[in-house]
Amino acid sequence: MFEVIKDRIKLSIPVMAFVGFTFMIGAVFQWVSFLKKPVDLYSVDYANLRWHDHITADMDFVFSTGLSDGEGGAKRNFYLIPMIEEDGEGGAYMTKVLFYEELAIDSSRTDNIAENVEKLWRGESGALKLGLYSKPFDGFLRKMNKKEKPVFRLYLKKMGYSDSEIDDVLCPYVLTDVKTEGIGRRFCIGLVCFLVGGTITAVWFLFKKKQAREEETLNVYSGVVETDEEMQDMYFRG
Repeated sequence: MFEVIKDRIKLSIPVMAFVGFTFMIGAVFQWVSFLKKPVDLYSVDYANLRWHDHITADMDFVFSTGLSDGEGGAKRNFYLIPMIEEDGEGGAYMTKVLFYEELAIDSSRTDNIAENVEKLWRGESGALKLGLYSKPFDGFLRKMNKKEKPVFRLYLKKMGYSDSEIDDVLCPYVLTDVKTEGIGRRFCIGLVCFLVGGTITAVWFLFKKKQAREEETLNVYSGVVETDEEMQDMYFRG
């Protein structure tokens, strides 16, 4: 039992260093994103969006999806931000759709904006015009993960899109609102994990290397002693 625990600890240390390294790299990418010239969400063609683009907007056009992930303070709500074109007959349709995530604890204003957009979309009275009710946004694009992709595709399928249409309209990124102080925190956590895990791994490697050299030296010494004893035995017998 002790050996199993020991082996697991030995395995977890380099894993901790690797995880810390990935945290650091991710944080650096996000910092670089915020240093880029920001792109206005409502004036860009979604087809030209790229991973880690820095996105800003006076957000006033989002749809609530009812989708969420996580629990407690880490719970995230997902919204749909479409790129709209007129059909020439007084109507409009979605040419591209982008999913947007926001912490649930911060999403009350976004929920209100989405509710107003729904009223506008259905032509209900009492809805405010676009631009009159909005919120500032400053974030970036991250890659859609394997867990989210089938959920988002199913959501669009329930809206009436076919698989081929979903392939055309669904952007492979998620718009996320991540504060810069959160990036710094993740970098520090990653740095600590990388230094601790890396240092312990390096010390363990050097220890094992030294141990191997000592064993090799001991084996050579034992061989010399055995040879010397054999020669002495042959001499006295002769």
